Amino acid sequence: MKPLNISDLSMSQVTAFYSVAETGSMTRSAEKLHISQPAISKRINMLERQTGLILFRREKNNLIITPAGKQLYADLKEIHAMMSSSFIRAYDLQEAKKERFVIGIDPYFDLEILWQVIEEFQRKHSHIEVDFFTCPSSEQITKLLAGELNIAFAYTELVGLHENLEYLHVINWQYYAMINKNNPLAKKGLLSIEDIMNCPVVSLGSAYIDLMEQLWIKKGKKLYVSQVTGGTPAYYYLLLDRGIFIANPTFLNEFGHRDFLLSRVKLYKLDDMYMDIGFCWNKTRENQYVKSFLSAYERVLARDGNAEKLEKAFNGDFSD
Repeated sequence: MKPLNISDLSMSQVTAFYSVAETGSMTRSAEKLHISQPAISKRINMLERQTGLILFRREKNNLIITPAGKQLYADLKEIHAMMSSSFIRAYDLQEAKKERFVIGIDPYFDLEILWQVIEEFQRKHSHIEVDFFTCPSSEQITKLLAGELNIAFAYTELVGLHENLEYLHVINWQYYAMINKNNPLAKKGLLSIEDIMNCPVVSLGSAYIDLMEQLWIKKGKKLYVSQVTGGTPAYYYLLLDRGIFIANPTFLNEFGHRDFLLSRVKLYKLDDMYMDIGFCWNKTRENQYVKSFLSAYERVLARDGNAEKLEKAFNGDFSD
């Protein structure tokens, strides 16, 4: 047998042989490997010369693999399977060691500012993989307590119900009364909470009602809900003057009806009626990255114009 130094062989030569043995065609192998047919032939010829093996016989237009070629292909097939498994195991090990930081976020949070926070955070922790989970505050709290989130963006009222949670204030989400312009109340220059105490209120859902009731209780009042709707139908109740819609009007932008609705609905800012929203985390599960993320947020907020951007994102100008 001809002396063989494995290091003299190139992977491209072995790959060319393996592909031709597998497909039975130099043409198909050339297409598969994205190289020319002469290049495939050259690599196999070089492999044969260096190893002293005759791997294929050329008979007219047919390419016949030799017994030696069959044996080499069978052995390489096993090696190929072992290499594939090795790479998979190596990747799984790498991913298992990669740390994740999962943020529960409100869809109204300004994307530009949030992205600045992520970039600032990852400058210090480039090995951390950041993921997002967008859902209502109540669901965020549940996932936070279960350890599925590292940090969440939620209402203070919900955070206060759980002694294991800590909280950093971000913004007061101001509430407005939205009233059909045909309603007698819409003739008032200013509107107080007492003006709407006995008016039917249109609500977006049960979770929203719970939050609103807490605001009403703080005022020593009882909430009268006339309709519970979901999403767009609430606007129809407003247009039909069947109730007062109390919410932050930022979501008007989501449905593309802002200008149309503002032409028919009057907005009144309700003083001292707001939801305190901020970042919260489970202090019993706190990891080192929570404080780092909060520090990144505070640095980003201190940049010129960012505080104003955040305020606009939640409490933009909704005057007529």
